[in-house]
Amino acid sequence: MFLNTFLKFLLLVFCFCQTVHGQARIINGTVSSITACPSCVYLANKSGKQICGGSLIHASFVATAGTITTAYTADLLNVHGGKSYQLEAGEVIPVTQIFYPPNFDAANFDWDISLVKLQNPFTTTLPVPAVINANPIEPYQVLAFYGWGEVTEGGKISNVLRQMLVSVMTPASCEEYIGPQTDAQFCTTSAYVGACNRDEGGGYFDKDNQWCGVDIWTYGCGRGYPNLATRASVVNSWIQSTITSNP
Repeated sequence: MFLNTFLKFLLLVFCFCQTVHGQARIINGTVSSITACPSCVYLANKSGKQICGGSLIHASFVATAGTITTAYTADLLNVHGGKSYQLEAGEVIPVTQIFYPPNFDAANFDWDISLVKLQNPFTTTLPVPAVINANPIEPYQVLAFYGWGEVTEGGKISNVLRQMLVSVMTPASCEEYIGPQTDAQFCTTSAYVGACNRDEGGGYFDKDNQWCGVDIWTYGCGRGYPNLATRASVVNSWIQSTITSNP
């Protein structure tokens, strides 16, 4: 018993010492399409290389992971949307501003979210802003997650949008793996399925396709460890005030 507890402690220390970058992807997910998730977008640098996922939650704003965008200034980023395949043309919109909540704590991934403002709304009809689920999600609730991240740990990214189904964990169950969560965080899990590199910032969606939160961290890819996310219900007030204050 003592040895098992000690090994868990070492694993927790090791997990939280890992950098958030490159720690989240979809492993063993299924091929999807932009029609299943019309709010799904991704952030890329000016040369088109994908950086992370994102969710269009307003005509002019995309929600993503703050721990990812802190490495960039707005002028270095574009948002790609309206396509299932990365090699498709879709539509590319420059980012003009990046906003962070005052409670954002990158070291602990607390309130880990950023809003990137688009230079202009998408002109094609495929990208559709998601409705934000302002109600707290419940343990064991099934959510869908989408992304274009790596399909094997350390391997190639997916050219096509992929989907996985996960279950919301109880805080106590998640704590056994990665320690206590804050009020703004929740964990999801599914056997042999997980987010991976460049999936960070992607959104979790309920059965009504409402946006429930942002993927922010996991240990490795598809290793059976929880995915950590930011709760939409907790950060929604900040989202709404930021959008209203920056028309």
